[in-house]
Amino acid sequence: MKSVEKLPSRYKISNKLGEGGFGEVFKAYDSHLKQTLAIKILPDSATAAQETLTREFKTLSQLQHPNLVRVFDYGVMPPHTPYFTMELVDGQNLREFLRDKTNVFSIPMIIKQVLKALSYLHKNRILHGDIKPENIVIVENIDHEIETKLLDFGLAMSLGDERKLMSGTLRYLAPEILLHGKPNSPEPDSEECRS
Repeated sequence: MKSVEKLPSRYKISNKLGEGGFGEVFKAYDSHLKQTLAIKILPDSATAAQETLTREFKTLSQLQHPNLVRVFDYGVMPPHTPYFTMELVDGQNLREFLRDKTNVFSIPMIIKQVLKALSYLHKNRILHGDIKPENIVIVENIDHEIETKLLDFGLAMSLGDERKLMSGTLRYLAPEILLHGKPNSPEPDSEECRS
């Protein structure tokens, strides 16, 4: 766990939770906030990757919705390694959750919650850009009810963003983006959820 050695001492790392294209995620205890959370760290010091992680934090820091992951703090470890802390979402991603066939009855509620999150994002002029089972996590709240959390905003962009490159996980791209080269917009962003 060399990538976490230079984190501020307030964070006590317990284990690695996962790794993706834009960083590693660790479970940690924050002695200032007095709670367990997740830390996303950029293992690559490339400028473009740093900008992506910084943009992801800025996007999430402007949002507050029960179906979106919350962020807390942003920092940079020496020499130039950015990280941010976020709510620890302790659950199963949608793919894992649906391996248990009895969970199929929860699908309408999950879809409703994901669409609420997307509607909120679109009202705030943000496109998620990578809706897929791995970015939808199902958790059980203290009342034993299912809650859905939308994660991973590494490919999120503002509505009207001039980036014309196709982005997202190929398998889950909306047909109008994949087949016709249409630009990202709220319709394809929501369509990815239904694909």
